[in-house]
Amino acid sequence: MRNLERDLGMQLLERSVQGVAPTAAGQTLYRHAIELLRQADSTRELLRQDAELPQGRVSVAMPSSTARMVAIPLARTIRDRYPGIALELLEAPSAELGNLIGSGRVELAVVVDAVETRGVASQRLLTEALYLIAWPEFQMPREPVSIAELARMPLILPSAPNTIRSRVEWALREAGLPCEILFEASSTALLFAAVMA
Repeated sequence: MRNLERDLGMQLLERSVQGVAPTAAGQTLYRHAIELLRQADSTRELLRQDAELPQGRVSVAMPSSTARMVAIPLARTIRDRYPGIALELLEAPSAELGNLIGSGRVELAVVVDAVETRGVASQRLLTEALYLIAWPEFQMPREPVSIAELARMPLILPSAPNTIRSRVEWALREAGLPCEILFEASSTALLFAAVMA
């Protein structure tokens, strides 16, 4: 108690042969200490409740191709399991997702080919197959298409910047093969429409 009095620079207790009694400063400190202890207990309870039933706003970004598959099931799951969470879903080009995380615009992003970034944690969710889509009359091999076969095909690819496009161009460049892009589209719907046309 003497250490506390020394730190505060004031006397908190009156000491006498009959015992000790709090000074006015000691009584003020006692009232505030009781209130602080109540607040600590209350905060502990709030944290426990928040851990059991999290609350708040969470923004999740994903490319449109992924959004079509997982956005609605994700929203339903969050609503059922965590009713206190207000979920915001953002659809953004894959090349912009890292910037959305880095700038703090979103808390989570589902990305293709996550790149290790300082200060950002990542976890693999799934491995997605990349498909080549063509007219029924187009002669495609039954096995997976090789890079050499891909280089001989006229391609319709997503507009840059796009992770899948970068992957295809990188693979062709690494193999020393040409890349014939007939058409670029900024959305999956446009890509399908272009192939159909």
